[in-house]
Amino acid sequence: MPGGDVRVESIAAGDWQLARKLRLASLLDAPDAFCARHADEADEPDAMWQRRTESNALQQDTAGFFAYIDDEALGLAVCVRQPGEVELNAVWVDPRARGRGVGRALVAAAQRWARGLSAQRMTLGVNADNAVAIGLYTDCGFTQGARSAMPGRPEITLIHMECGLGPP
Repeated sequence: MPGGDVRVESIAAGDWQLARKLRLASLLDAPDAFCARHADEADEPDAMWQRRTESNALQQDTAGFFAYIDDEALGLAVCVRQPGEVELNAVWVDPRARGRGVGRALVAAAQRWARGLSAQRMTLGVNADNAVAIGLYTDCGFTQGARSAMPGRPEITLIHMECGLGPP
């Protein structure tokens, strides 16, 4: 297992292959944490992954972050700008790096980006059965709200969470 400190970097336009690798790994590792399914995204053409990372690199409407330990990418977060808020759309940490502060570092990077946009709050939806993720988000200042079915996956219940964001 990697043993160094956690470093978070913004996704750059040329990072599409790494973004694809981590996203597909996340969908295999935690299939009930995301609306998307591995089989659907694995078949996406390279051009889609390139567009996605180019959008993240611009950091206007979306932003993405990789977490590294010892120069190995072991985590991913993506957020989407909405009117007055930012949605934390996806967070995933490689099982080898869990419990090492990677998730917390990714959420903090997303919160910094949201504050830089003057967003008033950050929102997310988390699988109600994922106690570890709920604990992470609670520790990062999120509070629980309503529950609903996951879009396209009605068998999964989401807990909607949000946190207020102070000035940048």
